[in-house]
Amino acid sequence: MNSFITVLAVVVLIGAPFLKLNKRICMILAGIIVVPALYFSFFTQYYYKDHAGNFAGLIILSGCMSLIILGECLKKYLKDSGKSGYCFIVTIILMIAIAFALIRIMYYGARVYAIAFILFLIVLCIPKSIIANKLLYSIASIGLIVGSVGVCIISRGAHAGLYEIKNRLGVICFLIFACLLWYSLRKFRYRAGSDFFSKMSFGAICSLLFTAFFDIYYFDILFMLYYIIFCLLCNTSYDDEYIPFDIDEYISEQKIIFKSNFKISVIAILPLSIEFFILGPIEIFKANEGLFKFELTNFIWWYVFFAILSILIGAIVISLLNKQIHRFIISCVGMLSVLSYIQYMFMNTKLVSEDGGKLDYSELKGYIHLNSIIWVVSTVIIIVILYVVKDKWKEIIFAQSLILSIIQIVAVISLLIGILAGADKPLKYQFNNVDQLTVASDENIILLVVDSFSRDDLENMIDKYPDSLDEIKDFTYYDYTDSEYSTTFPSVPHMLTGQLLPTSKTDNERTEAANNAWNNKSAQDFVSDIKDAGYKFNMYTGDGSEIFGLYETASQIFDNTEISNDHIETKGLLILLTKMSAFRYVPYVLKPGLEVLTYEFDSLLEPDPRRARFWNDDLYSSICEEGLEIGNYAKVVKIEHSFGMHVPFRYNALCEDISPEDSNSADCAKGNMLYINKYLSELKRLGVYDNATIFVMGDHGHLDRNVVFLAKRPMEKHNELQVNHMPFKYSNMQATIIDSIYNNGGGKYGKSLWK
Repeated sequence: MNSFITVLAVVVLIGAPFLKLNKRICMILAGIIVVPALYFSFFTQYYYKDHAGNFAGLIILSGCMSLIILGECLKKYLKDSGKSGYCFIVTIILMIAIAFALIRIMYYGARVYAIAFILFLIVLCIPKSIIANKLLYSIASIGLIVGSVGVCIISRGAHAGLYEIKNRLGVICFLIFACLLWYSLRKFRYRAGSDFFSKMSFGAICSLLFTAFFDIYYFDILFMLYYIIFCLLCNTSYDDEYIPFDIDEYISEQKIIFKSNFKISVIAILPLSIEFFILGPIEIFKANEGLFKFELTNFIWWYVFFAILSILIGAIVISLLNKQIHRFIISCVGMLSVLSYIQYMFMNTKLVSEDGGKLDYSELKGYIHLNSIIWVVSTVIIIVILYVVKDKWKEIIFAQSLILSIIQIVAVISLLIGILAGADKPLKYQFNNVDQLTVASDENIILLVVDSFSRDDLENMIDKYPDSLDEIKDFTYYDYTDSEYSTTFPSVPHMLTGQLLPTSKTDNERTEAANNAWNNKSAQDFVSDIKDAGYKFNMYTGDGSEIFGLYETASQIFDNTEISNDHIETKGLLILLTKMSAFRYVPYVLKPGLEVLTYEFDSLLEPDPRRARFWNDDLYSSICEEGLEIGNYAKVVKIEHSFGMHVPFRYNALCEDISPEDSNSADCAKGNMLYINKYLSELKRLGVYDNATIFVMGDHGHLDRNVVFLAKRPMEKHNELQVNHMPFKYSNMQATIIDSIYNNGGGKYGKSLWK
């Protein structure tokens, strides 16, 4: 079959410039080629089994282009002959069918199809007078041929394209083929620049030839058959005389039009660029400044560059389009800037989930429909307004875009003033990992704090994995423990300082509140009592600002702090901030694909190698690979705070980091217990387990105080896990730690767990 196509193609290509085939024969030939294209379009399984997605795109693209040209040809033929339009209706139905196949195939990623179709649309937007220009047309024609060969040589056979003709048919056939192609393309120039039908045919040819660069050679020849048929359908004469084109007059006219279009294009694009690239990212940074581990300077200049670039490129491209297309695109841009601003200001009823996970869009189903209807109705209203006042559309777009831009610029300046006012920030400290994999030789008080570990998680794990707690049989489970707070702040600083803290505060206010709690005399005495007894006081966590407040405060409390030297991955940061920015401005129906969770920014952090381990998989793998060791110190109070059970769950039962969609409460809890059991087994191996005081605890539940709390005293032994129904509150954690050191019942800090 391939050989037959090759021979037929060469014969037609050599003979076509000298044959005068009538349109009826050409239409029959085109119809024959459309049939296999349609067949493969609807029976996609044939090329998914053994061929790449690019091949599928080429097949469908050829069918699409054929139907477009045939539809235009039939319409013209029926109009000229005065016959009924049923054939044209049938053709339109077929075009709709092939469009459906196109949409379906795009799911599988036919990238070549997408690029070629964009090329086709670009050609349609280029004025016919430019296409007819001899110099530009010659460059494009030669570029298509030379470019195809060059690309194929570079690819070295991966996708042979036109270059494969030389390997299969020889150098002479290849040269004849290339010369005829170039000659035919040059002769097609006048027709392509004279009417829209011929121009559309030319666009199809360019697109098909472009895609042919990336696939096997006999498809190049097949597409050349299309080219010859289209030329003949357009009644292109290979002997047409070239009508001179006054390029100087054309350029002079276009300069005047371009200057007029460029001004309105810049103003129309300006508010959208400010929204997505300037205002959105800055607002997001300001709202999360206390949580983010990067600075304004890490991204702001990139976004300024992107905003300017998008305005200039967008304005230049739009200004080059013809009058109707330019007006349509400018109207769409102006409409989007208004609707996106209204969405952000008035229609974002809910943007974050209370538990820090993804939004449950099923709860917003009714509002999502309403929001979509508002967008559709608003779009229709704006279109009607622009149509009614079509003589004033430029003034309207200019005015609304300018007003919106001024509002946004004022907002940006206000935000920057607030951010820069606090620019003189103290140095950032971090908890380093020094001694994280060591324990004291004599007395160890260890708090294994699992973030968000609730009693429900524990029960889910036991139901699915009944033997999960076999390794902690020496512990007592206090099933009436109250964390008193339902989030890391205020729970952990409250637990360690004994101070009451506010619940509903901004990031900066939470940091300040935690800082004040640690500077309270009772908290200072607590730290002094630990260190006066000869204990090191070490904390291992991620960003501890919610726990200790200001970084300088942490350096005065814990023995493992130092100035941090973190770096952020710029590309990933820009992607996430752009998605978060767009998330605020698009309708709810588009938000799921743009949602970003705060923890995703942590994965972009290129941390100082000395930063404390925090992620479950990192902790578990480190203990498995390196184990624990006896450190050069006798006593320690050690707090290991891990990501734990924080939603969305992101670990499996093997403590491996997986997609949140694949994780669940039981598996994630099992993975946490895997890490905890390994930690305890290392303590036993080192001979320090029996004399250690150990707590396995959640810092809070899932937005509740329903928390897991297990404890083991020195020399405590059981045949199975004990359960104690005694109520216990985290406000007594200070007393319990002090009691473990001094055996004094907790002293002034309250009632110890042990008393």
